[in-house]
Amino acid sequence: DIYAGIEVEAESRPLAPQTVLDGFGRSARPGPSVRPLDQAALADTPIGPRHPPGLYGEDAAALAFNVGDRAEPLRALDELPSGLRREVIGGPPERDLGPWLLALAAALLVLDLLIALWLKGYHRFRRRGAATAYLLAGILVLAGQGLTPGAARAQDAGPADRTVIDDALDTRLAYVVTGDDEVDRMSAAGLFGLSEILRARTSVEPVESVPIDIERDELLFYPVVYWPMSGAQPELSDAAVRKLDTYLRTGGVVLFDTRDDGSPVGAGNAAGPGTTRLRQLLSRIDVGPLQRVGDDHVLGRSFYLLDVFPGRYSGGRIWVETLDSLANDGVSPLIIGGADWAAAWAMDDSGRPVAMLQGSDRNQREMAYRFGVNLVMYALTGNYKADQVHLPAILERLGQ
Repeated sequence: DIYAGIEVEAESRPLAPQTVLDGFGRSARPGPSVRPLDQAALADTPIGPRHPPGLYGEDAAALAFNVGDRAEPLRALDELPSGLRREVIGGPPERDLGPWLLALAAALLVLDLLIALWLKGYHRFRRRGAATAYLLAGILVLAGQGLTPGAARAQDAGPADRTVIDDALDTRLAYVVTGDDEVDRMSAAGLFGLSEILRARTSVEPVESVPIDIERDELLFYPVVYWPMSGAQPELSDAAVRKLDTYLRTGGVVLFDTRDDGSPVGAGNAAGPGTTRLRQLLSRIDVGPLQRVGDDHVLGRSFYLLDVFPGRYSGGRIWVETLDSLANDGVSPLIIGGADWAAAWAMDDSGRPVAMLQGSDRNQREMAYRFGVNLVMYALTGNYKADQVHLPAILERLGQ
């Protein structure tokens, strides 16, 4: 072989950065500190701020610069640098001192009363002994039972202690339990994040969102119910179907999320598992004709002005049930899509996102939050914003 032993040198030319990955693995545009790659020295180029992993070169022949074996293996620190100390994540919980201070004030009140009675004379204390005993007993019972920290904590009802009265008096978002632990945890984190956004940006102040079982729980207390599709959820009984149909016909709003970024109805292509599950469910419910949400729909005008409604996925379509403007105050009870909105809304207790998004738009999560705000406002305000959409036409008629 005449070519044996001949080494072909790689062409030495710079490859401009096209798309790089940040420290969280998200696709981003290269910053000013990112330098071009030397194609000839590609194997010896270390991963770093000047050369992060990503795509380099022309669009037609882009080169993937992967982490591969360039990254140093992770290892535990033998000892912490000076000036640092170890702490347990979360730390001890805060302690409510209010009950203790109230108990101390009650004890001081009792002491002051005893001193006053003593200064007035022992004989007077004996003549009024019975009345004084009853008074002291009442104060001590109040201080020992009604103002103790245990009693104060007992008044803080958690989700397990929630009653029908609590649900009726508070605004809560709800999500349907599917039986898939991963999906249910994401739904809980998603509605927690959406509730935080609502409290920060609007006058709506929802309390802790709740999981609901369609078979067992009452739906009428919740203005919006988030229902992710999952194959783990069993078929609904006839009683549950009637309950859901009554909820939809009497002002409730359900956001059905197929989580597969697919069209829920009328799709010529093969449907995803979430879309298939939704079709089976809708076949048992009295559903009117569906229409795609357009630019002029009130769902995109109820709080923010939106023309896209992304979640974890972007570019999907949203469908709503077509209703008479007089029915349900103009609010469609069915909102259907597949963008996996709970994953985009999801936050931890520190307010940090917990799920990655599939998209290159840096504003995708913000637009998902805005869609969630619009959804809740749409369910709560009815056709109020629809009238605002037609305000220019009304003013024009008045001017004529």
